[in-house]
Amino acid sequence: MLDQFKRQLQQVTGPVAVHKREDQRSVAATLEAPDKDVQLEVAWDKEAHFVVGEIHSISTDVETVLGIYNSLGHRLGCGSVFVPDVPGDADPEAMGYSRQYVLPLRRSVPTGVRYWLIDAYAADVQQQLQSLLGIAVTRSCPAVDERPYLYSLEWEGYRSDEKFALYVHLHSISQSAYLEELTIPDSLRRRGIGTAVLELLARLAFDLHCRYLYLWAKSHAEAFWQRKGLQRIFRANLRNQRRRADALRRRPGWDRAWFEGIPLEQPLWFYRNHPQDDLDLYLALHRWPTRQRGSGR
Repeated sequence: MLDQFKRQLQQVTGPVAVHKREDQRSVAATLEAPDKDVQLEVAWDKEAHFVVGEIHSISTDVETVLGIYNSLGHRLGCGSVFVPDVPGDADPEAMGYSRQYVLPLRRSVPTGVRYWLIDAYAADVQQQLQSLLGIAVTRSCPAVDERPYLYSLEWEGYRSDEKFALYVHLHSISQSAYLEELTIPDSLRRRGIGTAVLELLARLAFDLHCRYLYLWAKSHAEAFWQRKGLQRIFRANLRNQRRRADALRRRPGWDRAWFEGIPLEQPLWFYRNHPQDDLDLYLALHRWPTRQRGSGR
């Protein structure tokens, strides 16, 4: 696989030197093309969960290199390709990548998310939000939605006709917290409220034994998340791409599935956060170099 990756890269960079490293769980390599000032990292999990790529320097088409990473992922049968960041003005989304922001919370994790404490912690967050915002805030009870591995929390409030919303999902498989939405009324912005809410949420996730917090950021909010120390990651969800492609070719209902003994209400491709997808992200975060991770708490 590495030889084929090298040959594809050489087609756009010329001669490439490879420095390979391998252990029981993974294969990793540094690839350098001195003539083109190109240096890349590539690594993959031997159980075929994911590929991780890093671009240190490059003077060629970044989208082409991302496509080579994707090709490797498909050949290995991997579920995801992760690239921590890309240089220049490249558009990874044109190559099927989505932007995620991740805040690592723990390097070592106690066993299990503390779901029996969710209601008490959620009530505490509700009180702190009301004090912070100066408005009444309601919260939902922890609930299992149509995805049985997912526990959802919602806090909402209104200032005149402006809505505050905080929607969070806790994943039992990856022990992670997914921030689906944070909406702050315009009249309350530029007062440090976004920072305070993020700190509340990070503490909630940490206290519930989550490994990390993550989200998909809108383009206008990216600078905020980067200032707050979240890592930007570009991810190609190859597993989801294959599920969607298969759904177009096979009879309706073929991909209905069970998870932990409970039938899923929707076909697999419907779930943006399928449990294996979240596990891919956790494993990839764990196996990147230390400099790519947070310091933990």
